Amino acid sequence: MKHPRIQPYLAPELTEKVRAYAAARSLTVSAVMTAALTEYFERDAVEDELIVRRLDGVTHAISQLQRDLDTLAVGFGRFVRYSFYTAPEGVTARVVERAEGLYAEFLAKVCEQLRDGVRFTGQVWRPRGRPGRTLPSGAVANGGREGEGRGQ
Repeated sequence: MKHPRIQPYLAPELTEKVRAYAAARSLTVSAVMTAALTEYFERDAVEDELIVRRLDGVTHAISQLQRDLDTLAVGFGRFVRYSFYTAPEGVTARVVERAEGLYAEFLAKVCEQLRDGVRFTGQVWRPRGRPGRTLPSGAVANGGREGEGRGQ
């Protein structure tokens, strides 16, 4: 099969560099140009593969974020539902003051856990093989707060 002839115009200094390179390695100018063009075109394929790998990593990160968001949404929904079940009918100043205090404690604990790098979803989705923390024995019976009854 006959190879097609292409005659690109090159700058004189580039032509001299290609000829010197080919002569130093005992190659033809055509062989050098063929190798250079082949490498140039293959570089795009490598970049495409790299982009696909990076996109796979981004897709994985997004799926983890989606899982975390779903977990938080379910947890928040359960919390709201529980709050409605346990809300008192008559709201007095004492009840409001106690609720504000509990909310301030809750926010302080959330801030502490965020500073320490603790995530709610990390507590829900523990790595396999690691035993999870168990709730204190009275936590569920006492409305989720250890050592505190509902009547207080």
